[in-house]
Amino acid sequence: MLTQLILSPEEQGVLPTLGGLSIVRKSGPSENRLAKWAGLGPGPVALDGGQWINGVALCPEFQIPYPSRIASLTWKWDNGRLGEWQHFAELRLMILDLEAKSCWTLDVTSTPASTIIVPENSRLSANCAIALQLKAGERIGKLYSPPFVKSVEVAVRYRF
Repeated sequence: MLTQLILSPEEQGVLPTLGGLSIVRKSGPSENRLAKWAGLGPGPVALDGGQWINGVALCPEFQIPYPSRIASLTWKWDNGRLGEWQHFAELRLMILDLEAKSCWTLDVTSTPASTIIVPENSRLSANCAIALQLKAGERIGKLYSPPFVKSVEVAVRYRF
């Protein structure tokens, strides 16, 4: 289930430059076409416990015409490197909508590979950045044998 996070004014100020994407778009009629962008990169390494650690931010390599809305989100992450932290680790996808300046999260702890249909009323733009986040338990401080996710893949299908 997608959950919206409230961003501080400082965090909202970073969104226009994240991923080098411009949030200024030309307005025009939607032709209701379906397209896709995909990304692959290294996942997070939780060197400290009790806090969310980001992996690489994945975003489209091209400018998507406005308005664009995510129809579905597919992900796959490697859970082979969580080690002894596997039962204590939490994982989520953080989706930063660069046009609406909003942030959404999706718990993917129990689903290393899946697809979700994104509800139309969430109005998530395909011009977004997606990062896998890892939290290693509730223990605060440095971890001796830190868990990590070797790689993460994301595919975004969208309408424009």
